[in-house]
Amino acid sequence: MYFSKTGLASERAVSAVRQATEEDVPAIVASSAVHRGVLADLHHLFWKPHDDADNRFGLWMKRSLTLKDRDMFVSEAGNKFQGYGISHPAPPLHFPTPHDISGVGVIDDFYHSALEDPQKLGPNSSDAASLFRVAEAAREQRGDHSVLVVCPADWQSKIMLLEQVGHYKAITWHIKITD
Repeated sequence: MYFSKTGLASERAVSAVRQATEEDVPAIVASSAVHRGVLADLHHLFWKPHDDADNRFGLWMKRSLTLKDRDMFVSEAGNKFQGYGISHPAPPLHFPTPHDISGVGVIDDFYHSALEDPQKLGPNSSDAASLFRVAEAAREQRGDHSVLVVCPADWQSKIMLLEQVGHYKAITWHIKITD
């Protein structure tokens, strides 16, 4: 499902959220592995992780830190890593060709430990919401007016979080698995 929002958050400073650094990459990769595990549990045929996913994702995160068009954030509580969020301009892949996508961002590769149970939000869901709002505010600060987020239809806790921060379901994609 694609969730979207127009009229973005302007929350830029939250004590538990900061810009990611290269030292955060191992924790981001470990958190991503949990994220991929949830996806695989939701639909093991559609979300089958690659055997080298951790290494590939780690290399991509290091490269992403050097790209000037995106912002990468991490959330911590009591020096414990909680999650990460990456916001960047929307790629043409997500929109039909004639659409002007300037001013649209994507919050991609978003994961927080409050989402580990796909059926219900964890107790630190307010920290997850703060991380998400800071990532959203980064797009607003860069001049974007709208944000798009991709979310599996069975990940109820992520859907609840997105709705809490003002996002709504814009598009639902359906897949058909054949033999």
